[in-house]
Amino acid sequence: MPSHGQGAVSSAWLVEALAAAHVRDLSYCSGDLHSMDDPGRIEVEQHCWVEVSHGGDRLVVDVTGDQSELLRAHPVVYGWHDELQTALRVDYRPKHRLTRLQLQYDPVRTRLAILDQNLKANR
Repeated sequence: MPSHGQGAVSSAWLVEALAAAHVRDLSYCSGDLHSMDDPGRIEVEQHCWVEVSHGGDRLVVDVTGDQSELLRAHPVVYGWHDELQTALRVDYRPKHRLTRLQLQYDPVRTRLAILDQNLKANR
């Protein structure tokens, strides 16, 4: 799996990038991906993605979708949660949602700092 193990830091980086672009109502999410065709089956455990809340809707942005066999053809998933359930037959079920501020205290910050440092060094 090409992006295996990169979901947390990739999602944390995306939260920072979107916040810098003034996107509001961001959440760093961690939880499980479930198949809509077999709701008891967990496709990916302990997965991370980003959500943007708009009213009662959830816009899902998953830059490591290729970790799931179900989403192999969709390495980057972007869409409204309800539409993804229908179109891609996947259900994103967060166990935890962190705001950008809460993310500052999450252990993923260590890896994000390394990523930021490497990105700055290669500019």
